[in-house]
Amino acid sequence: MSLRAVLTFDARCKSRLLLTLDNGEQAALIVERGRTLRDGERVKIEDGREVEIVSAEESLFEAVSGDPLLIAKAAYHLGNRHVAVQLMPDRLRFPADHVLAEMVAVWV
Repeated sequence: MSLRAVLTFDARCKSRLLLTLDNGEQAALIVERGRTLRDGERVKIEDGREVEIVSAEESLFEAVSGDPLLIAKAAYHLGNRHVAVQLMPDRLRFPADHVLAEMVAVWV
């Protein structure tokens, strides 16, 4: 039987976490600091079994602009608040939050 754990982006960035597996079991996982677990990756838990990491569906906002400088400014201000940002030349994506969306709307 293949074990799976569905994790949010924030959880996939932690170096120590308590997983809830798809069979309801809990298991501890420790990975090296700074590592982000990717969707589909297989990791070994403390008892030696392998667990497939599955990315949880999460709501995101997307800001689009033809001006890369405005995108960079918005990304800077989100990063300054320790918000995870997916950055592209003409857009950025960040966790759905109306306060952050209003802040980004000022620049984009």
